[in-house]
Amino acid sequence: MYMQRLGFLLLLIGIYLMSTNCVRKTEDALPEKKSLIPGLSQDKSLPFKDDFNYGTTVAEYGIPKGWYEALVEGSKTDRGWAYRNARGKNNTGGMIASAYGGNTGTDNTYLVTGPFNFDAFEKVYMKFDVVSNFGSGPGSLSVKYSTNYKGEGDPEAAGTTWSEITDINAELPATDNVWTCINKDISFINGSAVYIAFHYKDGTNTNSKQWTIDNVEISNQPINCAPPPPTLALPFLETFNYGTSLANFSIPNGWLEKFVAGSKTDRGWAYRSDLNGPTGNTDDDIMVASANAGAAGTDNVYLILGPIDFDAYSTDSLLFDCKREFGTNNGFLVVKYSTNYSPDMNDPEANASWSEIMTITSQLPTTDGTWKKIKASLEGISGKGYIGFHFFGATNSSSKRFSIDNVNIKF
Repeated sequence: MYMQRLGFLLLLIGIYLMSTNCVRKTEDALPEKKSLIPGLSQDKSLPFKDDFNYGTTVAEYGIPKGWYEALVEGSKTDRGWAYRNARGKNNTGGMIASAYGGNTGTDNTYLVTGPFNFDAFEKVYMKFDVVSNFGSGPGSLSVKYSTNYKGEGDPEAAGTTWSEITDINAELPATDNVWTCINKDISFINGSAVYIAFHYKDGTNTNSKQWTIDNVEISNQPINCAPPPPTLALPFLETFNYGTSLANFSIPNGWLEKFVAGSKTDRGWAYRSDLNGPTGNTDDDIMVASANAGAAGTDNVYLILGPIDFDAYSTDSLLFDCKREFGTNNGFLVVKYSTNYSPDMNDPEANASWSEIMTITSQLPTTDGTWKKIKASLEGISGKGYIGFHFFGATNSSSKRFSIDNVNIKF
C-alpha cells in the first residue's frame, strides 16, 4: 500500500513538473512578434516581384514571407515595417515604415529580401513605388545592399556592411502624398548572395515621418514603371488651347515635365490660360517656363514630347512659336532630342543623353516681347526618341520667362 501511494505521489509530481515546463516553454515562445519572423536563407531567383497584394492572407502589421525585418540593436522594436492590406498604391497592399506611437524610442530597422545571385546575370534592374507622409517629422528611408549579411539578426552587427544605392536614394520623393516610381539599373552590384534592404531610421514614438513602398521588382530584364506611351502619330499639332478645362500651372496630357536631380522643383513648365499666345486672342493659351519666386534654387527642367519614330518619315520638321521676356535675368531655353530617354526616368539626365538641335537654338528669340516662329529639320535623327524643351539656369530671384505655342511636327 505504501509503495502504491509513493508511486502515485511520484506520478503527480511528474505530471506537475511536465505541466510547469509546458507553461514555461509557452511563455518563452511569446517574445515580441517581430523576433518570430524566420530569417532569409533560401536563394531567390530573378525576376523577383512582390506587389504585396495579399489581402487578409497576411496579418495586418505582419511581415510577408520572403522578407525579413532586421532591427538594429538598441532601437525601438514595436513599430518599424508593417504590412497593410489597403495602404499601398491605388489602395492595394503595401509595406509601411513608421515609428509613431507605442514604446518610447527611435526606429532603426531594415526590411530585407534576398539573397540573390547577381553574378549570374549581366544586367540587373530594380523598380518600386514609394510615397512619404508626415514629412515634417524625422524618419529617413534609404535603399541599400549587402553581400555579407547572414539573412537574420542585427543588420549592423560587427562584420556586416551595407552600401547605399545612391542613384535610387537621389530619386526618393522630397514632397508628401505623391506616389513616385523609381526604376534603376543596379548592374554595378556584384555578388552571389546579395541582400537588398529598405532602411528606415530616426522616427520616434512622438514624431515620425512615414514611408510606404509597393510593387517591388528586381529583374535581369528592363522593367517599366508604366506601359510605354504610344508612338506619336505624325503630323502632330499642339495648340495648348484648353481654356479652363485644364488648370493653370499644370502639364497637359501627352507631355512630361521632368526635373534634373538637385534643381528647384516648385517652378518650371506650366500651362497658362491667362496669358495670350501669338494671335493675341484670349483663347490662345500657351506653355510657360519660369523659375521666378517660390523656393530658393535654380531651375533645370525638361518639357518632353514623344516617343517619335524618326525613321518612319523621310523629312520630319519641328515648328513652334516662341517668346522671351525679362531678358536681363537668368535662364536659357534649348531644344534637344534623345533616343535613349525613357519616361520611367524621373531625372531626364541620369541615364539618358540629349543632343542639342542647333538649328533651333540659333533661331530662339534674343529680344523680349515678340513672338517668333521657329522651324528646323529633324533629318539626321534616327531611331525612336523624344523632343525636350530644356529650361535651365534661372533662379527664384532672377528668371527669364520663355513661352511656347503651336508645337507642330510634320513630314
